[in-house]
Amino acid sequence: MINRMSPLTLKIICGGVILAIAVGIRQSFGLFLDPVSTTLQIGRETFALSIGLINLLWGALAPFTGALSDKFGLKKVAIFGTILYSLGIYIFSNSSYGYELIIGGLIVGAGLSGLGFTVILGAVGKFAPPEKRGTALGLTTMGGSIGMFLGIPVSGTLIESTGW
Repeated sequence: MINRMSPLTLKIICGGVILAIAVGIRQSFGLFLDPVSTTLQIGRETFALSIGLINLLWGALAPFTGALSDKFGLKKVAIFGTILYSLGIYIFSNSSYGYELIIGGLIVGAGLSGLGFTVILGAVGKFAPPEKRGTALGLTTMGGSIGMFLGIPVSGTLIESTGW
């Protein structure tokens, strides 16, 4: 008989993978500073500002996206966050001017707040029984840490092989 995975284990794995991808991509943005700034001839300040705006919005909007997740459900908030995050990355990758990087940064930050730790850990924490909650949250957070660890070398390799 095939051993089935428990629903909690599935939620931990899915949450960890979501965090690994979302946070891993975000962690690698610094590698793009030099090639993007040089190619667009905009100076490092504009690109750095867009990255700063990502972090600012991610943190500032996290309580609100957490509340929206409580009210409307994780699925809707995470899907909307994914759409915003993807749109912001698309704008970044097709930018020709500094203001487009700023717009992309604002959109990525908003999307990441709906796809980041607040929403994902909230969902896992609600589902996990109290005696397993700490372990479940720790394992899910580990997914984000793995993404942060792997995002930089993977992105660096891709930049070297295909350009930014």
